[in-house]
Amino acid sequence: MCSISDGNVKLGTIHSLSLPPVLTCNPDAPCRRKGQCYAIAMTRYAPGVVKAWGGNLDQWQTDPAGFEAEMMDYFEGINAPRFFRWFVGGDVCDGAFWQMIVRIAAKCPGVRFLMFTKQYGIVGGRTPGNLQVVASGWPGLPIPRRIRRQFRVAWMRDEKNPDPRIPADAIECPGHCDKCGMCWDLAAIGRDVVFEKH
Repeated sequence: MCSISDGNVKLGTIHSLSLPPVLTCNPDAPCRRKGQCYAIAMTRYAPGVVKAWGGNLDQWQTDPAGFEAEMMDYFEGINAPRFFRWFVGGDVCDGAFWQMIVRIAAKCPGVRFLMFTKQYGIVGGRTPGNLQVVASGWPGLPIPRRIRRQFRVAWMRDEKNPDPRIPADAIECPGHCDKCGMCWDLAAIGRDVVFEKH
């Protein structure tokens, strides 16, 4: 069974599905270094997420068709969420997972999907209008031009290591995704978002 979260302190009531951090992340991501990844920190004070996120990856790797069918059942069910986020922890683990995300969004136009990613080598191409993909910007991590052309960026602000690429008009994240929802509309707004390091 896929483990889907029904929210957390930051997301509020927004549902999400995560995979294990580091194992599924861009090997060049600077946030993989010790003490930099908030998702790893989460696994330390919430040990249940280790099992849930690891179980999701195991299920995907052993039965991808079953995984996709289960997610489709969830999104087509009577209690399907209006908003959904991929990856509070982890990232797109492979190209097949990315293609599944795109297929699900295309088949479920009543759900608005959001994902942040540093897997620049995996994502891209045509995406349904209800799938908002946001490139995660981190000081020192190059973002390919093709990614910058297609997606908005969520910049991480680190006062100790400022990133000069953060646009002056980037929208400050106010927190509480279920009350704001701005990140689902970044493409329409035409602006990036910036988060304080957390």
